[in-house]
Amino acid sequence: MADVRTPIQKRSLEKKQKIINAGFELFCEKGYYQTSTNEICKRAGVSTGALYSYFTDKKDIFIASFEIFFKEQIDPLISSLVDNQNSFDLDKFISHAIDVFTKMYQLSEKGIAELSNMMSKDKDILNAFRDYSDKNLVVFIEILVSNKINATVESLYLVYAIIDAIAQENNIQAHNDINYEVLKSKGINTIKALLME
Repeated sequence: MADVRTPIQKRSLEKKQKIINAGFELFCEKGYYQTSTNEICKRAGVSTGALYSYFTDKKDIFIASFEIFFKEQIDPLISSLVDNQNSFDLDKFISHAIDVFTKMYQLSEKGIAELSNMMSKDKDILNAFRDYSDKNLVVFIEILVSNKINATVESLYLVYAIIDAIAQENNIQAHNDINYEVLKSKGINTIKALLME
């Protein structure tokens, strides 16, 4: 098998992007293990040779597709946490953070669930995306510290986990007997208590 190459020409860049898009769609629809490179090629409208000229294997496509998803969809949402604090109000900040995470799951509920699944099973995928959640946690810490809210790292981690859990309840793990607005309100109060202890 030939070494993978970095495309330069517009047509080659478009072909690589088609492979990434097709891979992401299939990983979200069917999951990593149920998706084959042949299916990716078929959906992208490219030959197997073209796929392997840009990617070493299916895992390489998986990582590339989620890197692009985060860069294009999630990073602007996370940045909005920084941009949305002209006059800092802790309740509004926490509520906005929950909304950001909820929107993140809405963008690709199945995709993010599949990424979490694969991170627990594959060390390369875990290493590729572990830093991403750490980066988000750093954003929270910097915003809170810059607004004179000093909490322990453990409390900040719990805040992050609570926000993520509330967002998942509104998407991935929705329960019929849980009122999301009540859960969000109680979550905000719990987070404030953690940050103020």
